[in-house]
Amino acid sequence: MALLSGKVAIVTGAGSGIGKATAILFGEEGATVTCIARTEAAIDKTAAAITSKGGTALAIGCDVSNWEATASAVAQVVDRFGKLDILCNIAGTGKMKFDADETLEEWNRVIAVNLTGTFFMCRHALPHLLQSKGCIVNCSSTFATDATPWGSAYAASKGGVIAMTRSMAATYIKQGIRVNCVASGPVDTPMAFDFIPPPGADPQLVNFILPVEKIGQPEEIANVFAFLASDRASNVNGVILKVDGGLRA
Repeated sequence: MALLSGKVAIVTGAGSGIGKATAILFGEEGATVTCIARTEAAIDKTAAAITSKGGTALAIGCDVSNWEATASAVAQVVDRFGKLDILCNIAGTGKMKFDADETLEEWNRVIAVNLTGTFFMCRHALPHLLQSKGCIVNCSSTFATDATPWGSAYAASKGGVIAMTRSMAATYIKQGIRVNCVASGPVDTPMAFDFIPPPGADPQLVNFILPVEKIGQPEEIANVFAFLASDRASNVNGVILKVDGGLRA
């Protein structure tokens, strides 16, 4: 039997990178997958990749930092499929910058997408996950688990996701909902090109972000999301699982 057979899942950030790889893997593992991202053309392609292999998928354009849009997206999923079992919050944004060059607009956008957007999706999904005894898998980063230069906004947003994951795991421990988090290291995604040291950065500090052997692949991170979302992880709750190839072991 497929790992996620019969499950209904939402994957945010499904237009590219880790989110896309996770959505496609979930479809291969038997889940009905709703792909969410701002770029509708991208999630249409992800959904098509799932259905081309015999899976069931829905694409919903949605800015996760918008309260009304996230509420509507979750409602559409439940109306269409009758339930919700899994929420994977993978949508994210960020870049490397000197703190002195950070703008209020850029700071607010990173926090809004990575942290507030994760909460919005959880908030609207939780009533349905309580009914299904479902699970949430959030996406953090080694920017939050380990000291990493030039990324205060991103690190703060992803650190907030870790704290929120632990709080939610404790809150719902008696109600059958598991909440876990994947903290990935460097991964070969389009977003990785935004994580380049800023001009004038101290080259000695680059060692903080260099992979030990190779950069991670989206499919490798997707496998971890699939495990944590599956019944095989039934006793895994409140865990922040680093997936960085031993970079900061």
